[in-house]
Amino acid sequence: MFKAAVITVSDRSFRGERPDTSGPLVVELLQTAGYDVRTTLVVPDEQVRIEAALRSYCDEQPVDLIITTGGVSVGQKDILHQTAAMCGGDIIFWRLKIKPGSPVMFWRLGDLPVLSLSGNPFAAFATFDLLAHPALDKLLGTASLSLCEGEAVIASAFKENTGLRRFVRGHFCNGTVSLPEGHSSGMLLSLSGCNCLVDIPPNSPALHPGDRVTILAVCGIKNSGKTTLLTKITAQLSSEGMKIAVIKHDGHSFQPDRPGTDSFRHKEAGAYATAVFCSSCFSLVKDTNGPVDEASLFAFFRRQI
Repeated sequence: MFKAAVITVSDRSFRGERPDTSGPLVVELLQTAGYDVRTTLVVPDEQVRIEAALRSYCDEQPVDLIITTGGVSVGQKDILHQTAAMCGGDIIFWRLKIKPGSPVMFWRLGDLPVLSLSGNPFAAFATFDLLAHPALDKLLGTASLSLCEGEAVIASAFKENTGLRRFVRGHFCNGTVSLPEGHSSGMLLSLSGCNCLVDIPPNSPALHPGDRVTILAVCGIKNSGKTTLLTKITAQLSSEGMKIAVIKHDGHSFQPDRPGTDSFRHKEAGAYATAVFCSSCFSLVKDTNGPVDEASLFAFFRRQI
């Protein structure tokens, strides 16, 4: 199994002033892709500390791949590109004409590949899908990780794109894609409804409802990181005091009760619904006469919350 390491470069996360959200997200994405993530580190924006962490994965704890988050932009504290040069790294590219994640950098430390992503959670998520997944396909000899491209009708307006090529989070359903209200790279909340990226070319006119757009699916592909994304978002929002309900759609029918259990036998006998409960939790199973729609599920969870 390929071995990987993840390094988060952030003064504030190192001091414990804010949680590291992008690093754990990348860890889970790597594990889902089949990598054994041996270790993770959070280091401050200090060249000596960054270089020491990088070299430890070359010498003391050798790995096949390093992914870093943070420290790759152009701010005074973003010194990863300088560190790469100072420790003899070979920078293959730094900065792409895309948004979010434009400061992404790919380089080599000796024979060890290093992919350096933005510290913003959505930027890290998007560039991991766009760049890391195809690379992992090559390294692992698989064909299940790269994104699937398709077309959809957009239901939301989007302003004129006068700058870089944009990858905007969206929700695809029945041939239509809707956009969330916020598009900031640091907004975790809008990721909760994201199942695709809308590919908007540079210098393109404003989009209006009914226009056709290109989308890249981030859900519906086995091992694409859907559960990883949701668990990280759920953990972050729960830590901020929010009550989170998760609804999972299954593309085929599923059996909630194991054959032989009491609830299974009651259902087989013709019970309208079965409920199992104890002092701390309950489970309710009920067949429906037709398709289950999202609105009824949302309404149910709203009543509980």
